[in-house]
Amino acid sequence: MMVLPKSLLWMILVAHTSQVTARRNCRRLLIFRKMRQGWRDAQRLPKREHEWAAPSGPQPDSLTPAREHVIQTERTATGFINDIPSALPIVASCVALFMASSVAGGDFPPPGWARLADWNAQREECLKVAGRSMAEGMQCKFAQAAELPPLERQYREWFGEEYDPAKYRECLKQAGQPTNFGCEFLRLMREPEPEYWPYPDAPRPKWPEAPNPPVYRKGMTSKQYFDALCRAEAGEFVYKTVDNVEGIYQVRPRRRVSSDAYQDRYVLEDPYGYTDWEAEDPETIFSRGGFARYKFFESVARRKPDSAYGAERFDKSVFAAPPPNARVERYFGYDGRDKTTLRKEFHASPKSRYGFTWRGIKRPRDRELGVAGGELIVVDLVTGEVLGVRRGFAQSGTVRNRTGFNWETALVCPRLRKRPDASDKFGDFSYWFVSKIARPVGN
Repeated sequence: MMVLPKSLLWMILVAHTSQVTARRNCRRLLIFRKMRQGWRDAQRLPKREHEWAAPSGPQPDSLTPAREHVIQTERTATGFINDIPSALPIVASCVALFMASSVAGGDFPPPGWARLADWNAQREECLKVAGRSMAEGMQCKFAQAAELPPLERQYREWFGEEYDPAKYRECLKQAGQPTNFGCEFLRLMREPEPEYWPYPDAPRPKWPEAPNPPVYRKGMTSKQYFDALCRAEAGEFVYKTVDNVEGIYQVRPRRRVSSDAYQDRYVLEDPYGYTDWEAEDPETIFSRGGFARYKFFESVARRKPDSAYGAERFDKSVFAAPPPNARVERYFGYDGRDKTTLRKEFHASPKSRYGFTWRGIKRPRDRELGVAGGELIVVDLVTGEVLGVRRGFAQSGTVRNRTGFNWETALVCPRLRKRPDASDKFGDFSYWFVSKIARPVGN
């Protein structure tokens, strides 16, 4: 009889659990954890040789749960021995996927996530169908609901706090209208926001590491934790300044979030640094004639969605689709008052030497206590040198709404303006820091 190593046999068992879900199960390693626990239980029993066959000879009248687990596993494995050739490709895929996760830090979110998480596109898709038939509009909503992935606890921050596909489907049944968006908080997912580096061969900047030991202490309240982080970590750290900078490049464009995301504990990656203005029209912040700002603003080439302020208020070039060879979009000409003066061009390469990017940061028990952090860096796009870092935190959780959260009105540190009658931050929040380091011409 053919004898296989335990590790290979376990992978075959996982592969045969379901050929549709085998890759996901391997990737998440949940089954491996359960199997490993079974082996630990089995190790406490008397040792014997495992021939991976049903045990022969007289058996005791009662077996311990651990012994039953081992025997059942052996019997199941025996039935799969003859089907090893069909299982090996799946096993190989699992192994490759596991190795890739070990090296690259995981492959989450999975393919197709961005489409399902795009709340605006998903909404517009069903509204368009509902324009023809309300019944077909509801069918569209249920079709979208059927595609929603299960909650993955190890990637908790990628799902809304109240995410529940089953409850979402039930809510849709009760709502009965595709134009009713009161159920959307039950399908809330974080939208991927990738970086687009303009010089592929240039070295990438190194982000600062989290402090060790961390600031958190057992028993801290939300306010105590927020204040402690503000004292210990928050601030603007300027390493080098550059004068007479004509243009700036946005490495990581922000996506505009929904009101549900504003009121969710998890899905907004950087509640501290996010503003609607920067997410929707950053070019009107960074490139404004007469305000001592940059002459041009660049980012990855893409088709700009219709503005909430109305496409008719902009020049038609602003909403043009990029040609096939374009890698960069460049805005210029805005006089700071009339948006029809703003123009956009597409190019194969950027003019900017300096750029900025951002990320959300995690600290122990931060979201649990209603605190979220973010970092913004200004970087030399050619050398990868970090010229400055702004690190800040936001606190929410006591708002009188369904969730208790509203990151739009959260307390933040550091603040944009320190006057008591001023907002903690405004749309030009990022520009406020970036322009201190990459100083625009005439500033």
